[in-house]
Formats: sequence, C-alpha cells, structure tokens
Amino acid sequence: MIVKAKQLSALVDVRRTHHPVDGYRTVFTYEGLARDIAALEYYFRRLGAQVEFNQNSPVATLEAIFSSPQDGTKEEPVNAWELLGNNIQNKSTQHPTFMAYAADTQQNILREYQRYLTWQNANDKTKFTVALASDQKEFWRLMVLGQDVFYHGQYVLRHTQTVSREYQLKLAHVGIMKIWTTAQVKAAEVSMTDAIEYSVDQIESEKPAEQTGFESGWLKQTPTITERAGNKIEVTQEWWFDNWSTLYYAVQP
Repeated sequence: MIVKAKQLSALVDVRRTHHPVDGYRTVFTYEGLARDIAALEYYFRRLGAQVEFNQNSPVATLEAIFSSPQDGTKEEPVNAWELLGNNIQNKSTQHPTFMAYAADTQQNILREYQRYLTWQNANDKTKFTVALASDQKEFWRLMVLGQDVFYHGQYVLRHTQTVSREYQLKLAHVGIMKIWTTAQVKAAEVSMTDAIEYSVDQIESEKPAEQTGFESGWLKQTPTITERAGNKIEVTQEWWFDNWSTLYYAVQP
C-alpha cells in the first residue's frame, strides 16, 4: 500500500496494482501541513509500510506503500512448490533386505554377531553355530567390519505460501505427524502444480514393497511461519515420503 499528504492531512489519491508474483501493491497519497504529515509518517512506518516523505514548508507530501491491500482480504497467497531429497542414515537392521528375512533368521544373524564380539578364541570367531545363506553372512561381515549403517533417499514435498502480514492465512494443523496417502495429500494441497503432481504420482507408483508394521506414505510435518522483509510472511508445509512405522506414527484416516 502507498500514501501521500497536504494541508489538513488530506488523502488525495489511492492507486492499486497487482503483479502475478509480487502480489498486490497499494499507494496512499496524503498532502497537508508538515507537522501533521510527520505524525502520519510515524503511524505508517509502524504498520510496516514503505514511506516516502517530501517537505516543502509549510506543507508536505507523504506516500505510504504497502505490498498488499490494507485489509488483506482480497490478496491471494503466492504459492511455491519444491520436491527435494533427504539422505537418511539407517542401521543395517533397517535395510529392506534384512527386514524381509524371517524373524528367526534376523535373530540368528544378530546372535552370531554378538557371539563374535564376546568370543575369546580368535580361531572360533568366524565359525557359525547356525546355517546362514551367503547374503545373510554378508550382513554379519559388514557388522563385524563396523559398516552397520547405510543411506537411503527420502522425498520431501515442500509447499511455501507467501502473503502480507495483513492476510489471515490459517495453518493446517490437522493430521500433523501422521501418515498420509498420496491421494490425501493431493486433496489437501489443491494448489499443487501439474509438474509436482506428476512427480508425486510417480513416487507413489514406484514405492517399495511395505514390510509388516510399516506404511508407505507422506508424513506431515509441523507448519512453520517466517517473517520476511517487505511486510511479507512465509508459511511452509513439508511432507516426507518413506516407509513409516505404524507403531510410531498413526495413519491419517
């Protein structure tokens, strides 16, 4: 918004423009006695406006510039979408191959590893007390070498809405830290672009097989608010795609 001033602090002009990226811009122009305009300058600066003050004694002109309509009700949020990647470090026992073993096989590998750590006779350290397949022995060998972690990729969907401070943007607190399906996310995030929606659908179609006690989906994170320069506020919502334990996280109904 922008504002100018003359004698008696009269509002002489209001100009409003809209840019598809920057949003609304309103200029209020006041003219009046310099002492009255000086008081307006302080007032509009406290509102977060950009103020231009020009004095030609005994009168002055003031322009107060806002980045959105003053009441904020007509402003539409500027949406930005990102699809990012996280590298997550996991223990070898969380690897999909290990988790696909039967429970007794998993216990045998871990038991042999513990036996190796506690066995005193070096000649017997590598002798197995149970039969293990070659890939199961490889898990044991990596544990013995201290290479008991691995990395896997995780998709992060980030939606950022930019508005003015006057805009009343409600935070979406429903379903935080719950597992959402792709269809549920798309229904909640109606401003999703075609390119992002296509990528999200691809992630859904290529997701790995689910293990018992786990659910593939988008874990909704807590939204954040960040104040920016130019009388702007950013509201960010992230969704993390992975296989999530249903013991730790509930499924969004």
